[in-house]
Amino acid sequence: FYVYNNDYNLFKRIIESRDRDYSHIVIIPHFLESDDIAFQLINNLPKEKLILMDKLPAGIDGDFGAVFENFEKDIYKALFEIKESLTKYQVLKMIFPNTSYYPHEIVEGFTNFCKDFAFDMEILNSSKDIKINKGDAIITVMEDDLIPILENVLEQNFQLGKDVGLISYNETPIKRLLFSGISTISTDFELMGQTAADLIKSNSKQQIENPFNLITRSSI
Repeated sequence: FYVYNNDYNLFKRIIESRDRDYSHIVIIPHFLESDDIAFQLINNLPKEKLILMDKLPAGIDGDFGAVFENFEKDIYKALFEIKESLTKYQVLKMIFPNTSYYPHEIVEGFTNFCKDFAFDMEILNSSKDIKINKGDAIITVMEDDLIPILENVLEQNFQLGKDVGLISYNETPIKRLLFSGISTISTDFELMGQTAADLIKSNSKQQIENPFNLITRSSI
């Protein structure tokens, strides 16, 4: 088990220093930079041993196993499910950092939803850039942006789910408790792990889209 912290150079050293012949190589291919070079490196691995998790990049070819998120479709579908609840807000704002390893398809799905259903929208790089107004609904992608947003809400005496809406990426136990519950949109990480294990045990080359869940709580 190796952790490369989304850093290509560390990832390259790990891949090139393998000193044993593994039956399978399971990779979560998220990189802060050098995506194309990293995908070339992955392409050189034996495809019969390769399993990708979470992301299925177009730059990796061949016949290999995968369990992945459909980032653009998933957020569009999740927002569509709560479309009626979102109509009480004037502007939908997404905080999507430039340095995030999250795929840009998330922004594309968000933008397409807003265009299709005539929502005013803003995309911001950081919670530091945002001015929260009454009537905003905010989507945070990175965990680091969640607390500053909540602090801002408290400072202005806004009520979540009424004055301001908030949706956070990726379900965690603490989000069930904060502010009587933060709404989340999240893939099923436990199922993703189970599916990857099944691909390994069956030596399968299936490519399986992982379920994506919307959990609505009082923040929306």
